[in-house]
Amino acid sequence: TLYNGIGFSSNGKELYVSADSLSAPEKHDASHTGNGILVYRVQDGKLTPEREIYIPLQKLTDGRTQNRIGRPVPKGMAIPAPTGLAVVKTSHGDELLVADEFSDNALLIDAASGKILHRFDLADHSFVPSTYPISVVASRDGKRGWVGLWNASEVAELNLKTGKVLGKLALLPPKEDTGSSSHPVSLALSPNGRMLYVVLANRDEVAQV
Repeated sequence: TLYNGIGFSSNGKELYVSADSLSAPEKHDASHTGNGILVYRVQDGKLTPEREIYIPLQKLTDGRTQNRIGRPVPKGMAIPAPTGLAVVKTSHGDELLVADEFSDNALLIDAASGKILHRFDLADHSFVPSTYPISVVASRDGKRGWVGLWNASEVAELNLKTGKVLGKLALLPPKEDTGSSSHPVSLALSPNGRMLYVVLANRDEVAQV
């Protein structure tokens, strides 16, 4: 199933689209794409399927387990569900910052080779998913990234060069643990890159960070 991540390559010749499945997340043959990023060639206003950047099951940090969602997976592994994606232009080519909703992480991927450059652990409980990363945005210089954590009422800031999670900012979290999240979803940087705007779907508000 195609999901909500979509973005053009920096040269405009390719289109990246996120795709995921809970029942068939792994790539076994030509009829099972598995979870990942589909790449389309753009020419004369037409899209042609070109290749897939496959994202394998994600290894969890010790002590964490996958919730019983979708197809059963080996212990210590989780199903990645690529959602939001951002194209990061670098001197050596495009990279893709991808939010993995059901493995509570974000990945920085080399768009040409499909190699995972950095994995950012965004879980905050022993079970996964708990934070539900859903959206991403990256700075123009390719040094920083931000991830909207749908269930955690937070936005995480990432150092895309070192692969480190710099911190998390709470955005109108519930007063009680059993309360509903503010559901941070769409993200947008201001034109000068100094402010981050976040849609809080469950508060009917926009946060300015």
